[in-house]
Amino acid sequence: MVCHEVIVSVESGHENRVARDLLDLLFPYDTSVNLKEKKAGKIILNTCIDAEALASVLKKYPVRHLLKVKFVVRRIAGSDINKVVEEIVSFFIQNRVPVGKISVRLGKLEGWKQEFYTQIMEKLRKAGLLNTNKDTYTIEVDEHGDVLLTEVVYTRQSPKT
Repeated sequence: MVCHEVIVSVESGHENRVARDLLDLLFPYDTSVNLKEKKAGKIILNTCIDAEALASVLKKYPVRHLLKVKFVVRRIAGSDINKVVEEIVSFFIQNRVPVGKISVRLGKLEGWKQEFYTQIMEKLRKAGLLNTNKDTYTIEVDEHGDVLLTEVVYTRQSPKT
């Protein structure tokens, strides 16, 4: 069974409550779910639930003070920006993952330029993987300098269907 990190954004000051509520909610679906990290406005869980099942549970049982849930689908060592771009594109193409939107937060990554985003989107368009009705993904740098490719599975405004 493959387990993944889940990054949860919460209203500041409610981290303990949301962590407890999420662990209680997910335990019947995954008895190995655990809290990896907790800091201001953010909780990181480890779970073996897949992204689709997680989205379904969160849609069915809303958790107060929860803002956004992102499922980490790929962690890439962020030293070489060209390698990062190629790994991101190859993930989508090899897995035939349709993409609705990609949000990039890589300002802290040395060498990142807007042209790389354009390059990613162009390659996905050529592969026929852009579809406005599909999932939203984010590309961001974590505190260790790794690039995280995450699927947004839930936002408070509009749960993923």
